[in-house]
Amino acid sequence: MLAPEVHPREEERIEALLKYTILDSLPEPEYDNLTRIASIICGTPIAMISLVDTNRQWFKSKTGMCMSETDRDISFCGHAINQNGEMLIVPDARKDERFHDNPLTTGESQVVFYAGAPIHTPDGLPLGTLCVMDNKPGDLSESQKEALQDLAKQVMILMEFRRVIRVLFEQNNHILKLNGQLNEFAHSFAHELKTPVRNIQTMLDWLVSDYKKSFNGPAMSQLNSMQDNLEYLDEITDGMLLYHNCGAMPLEFEEFELSVLLDQVEAEFLQGPAFEFKKTACKKRVFHAEEAWGIIFKQLLQNSLEFNQTAQPEIKVHFSENEEEIFLRWEDNGPGIPEKYREKVLELFFTLDNHHGKSEGIGMAIVSTLVQRLQGKLVLLDRKANRQGFCLEITLPKKEPNMYSI
Repeated sequence: MLAPEVHPREEERIEALLKYTILDSLPEPEYDNLTRIASIICGTPIAMISLVDTNRQWFKSKTGMCMSETDRDISFCGHAINQNGEMLIVPDARKDERFHDNPLTTGESQVVFYAGAPIHTPDGLPLGTLCVMDNKPGDLSESQKEALQDLAKQVMILMEFRRVIRVLFEQNNHILKLNGQLNEFAHSFAHELKTPVRNIQTMLDWLVSDYKKSFNGPAMSQLNSMQDNLEYLDEITDGMLLYHNCGAMPLEFEEFELSVLLDQVEAEFLQGPAFEFKKTACKKRVFHAEEAWGIIFKQLLQNSLEFNQTAQPEIKVHFSENEEEIFLRWEDNGPGIPEKYREKVLELFFTLDNHHGKSEGIGMAIVSTLVQRLQGKLVLLDRKANRQGFCLEITLPKKEPNMYSI
């Protein structure tokens, strides 16, 4: 018996094999399908996907064989990976000096016929073989050889898919971790910023109120500008805190009256400019996340008023449902959102011009976050009549009364 020689690029080969993290993994049907097909095509009782490790060959998949690995020194596949990409075919191992007294040939396995197609990485490193075996002499036709080589390529494709999926999974987990850290930082930063901003606001208000006559026109203009900027900064910090809380708060489900909730939201805006708020089919008792709905309606109402330049802003909300879903349609008579911006407006800090001044670009991101957490869908639409104004439809799955929170 001759033990297989070490591959010329052994260190690179083992490093590549380990990158696939496939050794000692559980059986997977995709690989088992390929060994079964190889066995059928080649007409052999045994077929295996063998990966050659440092001191062993390990079988990712096997048909007609019970063992899960053998020593590399007695492996047929250890010889096959040194064939420079060519198949290794042993018609009768009993007559081959490399295998005639090999334990796999003389022992219980009785491997007499062997054919192995190397499994190569994209850069040509052999990791193992897709092999077929029999306990009597044999050979393969040209079409069988081609089929076995094609199946070996499919094994490599599966391993590449497996590696890519693992890398993407790890990257996604890393991104989620970084995103969580960023959210915590933003929350802490916004929270810590509140106190100095409020202190500076108080000082500016005091200066403007008590020393107005001491400042000339340009100085007062600067102070007023500072007040406006601080108010904007204060609104941003409030928005960031709310955005963070909406992503983390528990969603408690309970029964509530929709029209009452809408009246409560409307009441928060009655001290500002006049507007008309029409509620259609909203005298309904629903079982859902009332607090989340309240935040959604408040942000939508604030958004509709903030961007509306008409003398009489008009906002409409319509409720409908079927056995499985709830539909909320929100419309206003404002300028609407150009189609090219309809995806962007749901992103954090994306803003469009409004007649009141600066916008924080947080409200619609809050709405989108809550809709996603409620496992719903949000779609921005055209107005049917004149294609003017803001129109949004939210679809939410209904919840059963025994689902108290998520």
